[in-house]
Amino acid sequence: PFVNEDSEYASWLNTIHHMLQFPVLASATCTSVVFNLAVIPAIMFSNMFNQDIKKQLIDLVCDHRVIQVHVMNLPYAFMGAFLSSSWLRSLGENLGDDSYFTFRSFTFEDVWFGLVLTVGYA
Repeated sequence: PFVNEDSEYASWLNTIHHMLQFPVLASATCTSVVFNLAVIPAIMFSNMFNQDIKKQLIDLVCDHRVIQVHVMNLPYAFMGAFLSSSWLRSLGENLGDDSYFTFRSFTFEDVWFGLVLTVGYA
């Protein structure tokens, strides 16, 4: 939304945007699910009788930075992937029509971008 469509960089930035949508969504989902459903319960269960560690863990989980990274990152990734600039543009053009709720679906190419970034990260 910040780049004019007539700009020489618009096509290039739009391509990068589409390349990063799936990897960002996949990594945010993995981070949130693993942290909230595996790591925290495992630490809580292994230290269920140690009240000091449980209190420290609860303080850690309630810290605003941890909440931002491990909880709020997922809705931000979903908004970035599905409420992209093309969706906002079509919303303005089709106001009053239900067609602006059609989102860009992920393709096989998106999975490859995600795999390449995962292998590069590993």
